[in-house]
Amino acid sequence: MQSPFLSWSIWASESLFYQSIKSFFRDMLSNNNSRKRIVFDSSMMTLVLCSVIIMILDIQYQLGNWVYYFEWATITIFTLEYLLRLWTSGDFHSLGIASYETAQLSRTPVQWRNVLKVWLKQKWQFIKTPLAIIDLLAIIPLYRPLRMFRLFLLFRLFKVFRYSRTLRSFGSIFSEKKFELRLIFLVLIVVITISGVGLYIFEGHLAESKINSLFDAFYWALITISTVGYGDITPVTIEGQVITMILILCGVGLIAFFTSTLVTAFNNQRNNIQHDRLLSDVEKKSQYILVCGYGRIGESLVHQFKERKKELIVVDRDPIKIARARASGVLAIESDASDLTLLNNMAVAKKARTVLCLTNNDVINLYITLSIRQLNPEAEILVRLNDKQNHQKMMIAGASRVISPYHVVATIGREFAGQPVAFEVIRSIANGNEVSGIETIPVSQNSALDGITIEQLALAEAGLVLLGVLQREADDSSQHYIVGNARFRFNPGIDFQLTSGDTLVVIGNYQRAQHFVLNYC
Repeated sequence: MQSPFLSWSIWASESLFYQSIKSFFRDMLSNNNSRKRIVFDSSMMTLVLCSVIIMILDIQYQLGNWVYYFEWATITIFTLEYLLRLWTSGDFHSLGIASYETAQLSRTPVQWRNVLKVWLKQKWQFIKTPLAIIDLLAIIPLYRPLRMFRLFLLFRLFKVFRYSRTLRSFGSIFSEKKFELRLIFLVLIVVITISGVGLYIFEGHLAESKINSLFDAFYWALITISTVGYGDITPVTIEGQVITMILILCGVGLIAFFTSTLVTAFNNQRNNIQHDRLLSDVEKKSQYILVCGYGRIGESLVHQFKERKKELIVVDRDPIKIARARASGVLAIESDASDLTLLNNMAVAKKARTVLCLTNNDVINLYITLSIRQLNPEAEILVRLNDKQNHQKMMIAGASRVISPYHVVATIGREFAGQPVAFEVIRSIANGNEVSGIETIPVSQNSALDGITIEQLALAEAGLVLLGVLQREADDSSQHYIVGNARFRFNPGIDFQLTSGDTLVVIGNYQRAQHFVLNYC
């Protein structure tokens, strides 16, 4: 008879419905690159703040019975969130299938008890995390008629740390300096204990002393070492005054050590916090053009893209270049563009439609190309080539186009020397201005352009002039120019029929071309 654990594992691993549901919630709760998480985090942050504000106002103004129902709804949402996070923190069916396959190979029975232990350990790893503990404590105020539980309302404010990437980065400061903070806390406890017990020994039995219990002595020690000094309890003996002076000196030293520790950690995390904020801005973009390298070529291209209202992201390791890019109003990240972690956080696989590798180092451009192509096989990757001997390497790495600035300049110089007037006209059109430029119009499958002839296009009515058609497939190569992996047919006849996958190359105003695309594509 098949084990129920195995039956469940097989069903869960094969059920598309179960997998899609779990993937949906895992994406919404944990995936930093998911737009669903952005919406969810924003909604939950609003709910947390509203619930705390309403509960505070209700203490003073008695808002009415609707607060009770609002509290129930809030607690229900918090409870569901906690259970969903617990559910998505591990997969029993994955462990079960893996254990079953191992047992089949070794011809031994599956130890389901061990599988359960591993699965429960996964759940426990989630339960004991600080954010999970805060989630649990935020649910307890459901029993707020019990006065002692009202304090747990404060823990709802800490839930904001879960929904804000910047606040999570700030919280990591304490994790980074865990050893130093533990040492400070340990020294603080020892000093308070010794000084409190010492004062209690010297003044606990005196009638004129305000130290009536050991708790009073500890309270005095904490107030004194923090340098607050309310003055409600003061030593009345010389021994007590000596302890006070020593305690004040210890307090000044501990506060200085604590402050320097936090300042150092904050300085170390400042770049990470800024980096996370920039990644949050990236998450809001649906598509973008990635520019890797912000030298003179990159800066010129970015300026032209901005005029076309294109979504841009610049990545460069030089802080001076990044500062210049940000000053021009471009989203810029100071990092290594070949870093896979960075590229994953930027959702390059889904959002980067075009990538420009423009550094002045072919090795760096090669690594960037390899990283981008690994994540996004469909992206258009344009690579700057500094040494013509590396052309083949760039193409093998996955570059869509390889351009050598020096070769381009040489070609331009040759054409200008031969026919300067014609060259100036073509250059003016190619560069584009408010009057005209060269634009491309794709022919999508089942669009209004698919299957019609050049005569039916009516480009003249749209204020556009057809330069030619770029085809992925063509029958007669004698009438075409080879352009990469495609063929360009210059000035086709009026009976030429368009098919999906073709690209029209036209001369005209950018806005008119975009209007034509909206109407026909």
